[in-house]
Amino acid sequence: MNIHVIASSANAQSLSQTLARHVVNALHANGAQCHVWDIRDLPQVWCDGRNLADYPAAYIEMHQQLSRADGVIWAVPVYGAAVSGASKNVLDIVGGAITGKPVAVVSAAGGPRSYLAIKEFMIAMLFEFRAFLAPYTVQIHDVAEIEGNTARIDEFAKNFIDMVKRLAV
Repeated sequence: MNIHVIASSANAQSLSQTLARHVVNALHANGAQCHVWDIRDLPQVWCDGRNLADYPAAYIEMHQQLSRADGVIWAVPVYGAAVSGASKNVLDIVGGAITGKPVAVVSAAGGPRSYLAIKEFMIAMLFEFRAFLAPYTVQIHDVAEIEGNTARIDEFAKNFIDMVKRLAV
């Protein structure tokens, strides 16, 4: 099983980058192979409605590899009660690759009341790109919460792997 994880924070020390690493470890522990995309490695461009072929080659490669993935997990930061603009920008460029795929979202937010911030991002995946969304997510607010919730992260990974398997039939 080949699952791609997109770490979509521009900050290397961000909580969502840390959460992405923990999710990858849990996926590996449950038998999945993972490829991690770090948006900091992509050229900074704005989604402006052009054809995918007119974006830098890194986005074309990402789209091609995501198209071959069995499932995709987005690790997103929440800023100002919304998923980061960089996360949405990358989704708008390569989102066609997740059509018909199982997709999940994990997030890092500044506070516990930000848990609904990912809904618009998930709605875009569902309605714009027709992805199959995992109903279970993980949201953390600080590093201590990651360490204290390894069982929850492991459960998330197991549930996502099970979903990918069921949809592969």
